[in-house]
Amino acid sequence: MHDTLLTQLAESHRALSEMLAGLSAVQDRRPSPEAWSFRFVAGHMAQVELDCHLNRVWRIAAGEQPHFPYYTNTGWDFSHYTLEEWLYLWHGRRQELLQFVPTLTPHQLTLTATHELFGTITVADVLRIAHDHDEEHLADLSVVMGHGSWVIGRLSVFQSLSPVSQPPLLPTLLNKSASSAAPHGRATSL
Repeated sequence: MHDTLLTQLAESHRALSEMLAGLSAVQDRRPSPEAWSFRFVAGHMAQVELDCHLNRVWRIAAGEQPHFPYYTNTGWDFSHYTLEEWLYLWHGRRQELLQFVPTLTPHQLTLTATHELFGTITVADVLRIAHDHDEEHLADLSVVMGHGSWVIGRLSVFQSLSPVSQPPLLPTLLNKSASSAAPHGRATSL
């Protein structure tokens, strides 16, 4: 079961990353006045991967039996990195998740946490939540870009979009202030 979830997470990450990478030239365009810019969507995905998906899996696997509140980062200022830099960060964080889960013991996979919205959750539940989150953003961007409905299940392959590049961004990222990522508001959930 976890192999299937990990494959789905890799595929949804690839599809959404490719779609967003194809929008880097217009990274600050907002599809509507109330919508996030494409850069902010990439920033949101990278931050959620760390704050929600990785953090939750780590803490569940550690046996903490944590309680997770409703998470939101809407209103945060994601302008301190480019869309490509956010995609680079998200890629690294998703790879960490995809590589960490297979190292867990059968016992660790049965451990639980509680979530304000989802109730009792396991590592598998966190993976499903992560995949659903990817698909929500894929669906939103698909509509914005005029791709409409899904081609393969709920996942489309967007051949016309360039693949995500993995530039040597570490020096750039290390020189940027982490404090500029402070929240300025609230609203999207996990």
